[in-house]
Amino acid sequence: DVVLPQLMEWVRFHFPSRELAAMKILSRKTIGADLESINYWESVFACALHGKLDVVRALLLQHSKADNRGFVAAESVLKTMPVYNVYGGYSVNEFTMRWKYWQLDLNSSIECKTFAVDDNLEKLMKLVVGDEATLWELGKYTEAWYELLAAKLFYSTPCCKQPELARHANTVAEKWQARRNLDSIILSLMESDLHQ
Repeated sequence: DVVLPQLMEWVRFHFPSRELAAMKILSRKTIGADLESINYWESVFACALHGKLDVVRALLLQHSKADNRGFVAAESVLKTMPVYNVYGGYSVNEFTMRWKYWQLDLNSSIECKTFAVDDNLEKLMKLVVGDEATLWELGKYTEAWYELLAAKLFYSTPCCKQPELARHANTVAEKWQARRNLDSIILSLMESDLHQ
């Protein structure tokens, strides 16, 4: 079974401050939120790391350059991003094929500098396309390695299953240098090995 939906829900539940900060910005309902709030891009990135694409889209619509071609394209990309749903009517293989096509299209847009109107917008799109270096750069907006793990899977391996989860979890935890007892317990859970 695909484990990402449960992992994303778990991360969102344990780190609600990201979405709350974004909701505070959105509640002002003003264009130019990027000029009014010093936490604007931090909120965009943090919500993107949690896979809250609807919130990210809403934040982008409040940017001072929201009418710019690059922002309009980004909103469209986020709106059409395939997100796996067990009840979505697609097999894992069908979904993966659609997702890879969407990812190739986005990669082409990034290479054509569609989002170059704003460095942060371009960085957001690089995260969404699954760029590993951008993921780690934006890791500063996370509090725990498993937040980063969820984002990595969401943007690079959305149909991850239990056996793959352990490999990805170990890679992220090792690079993050997770060494607390809680980290070991969470890793053991992800490896389905609670006897460690």
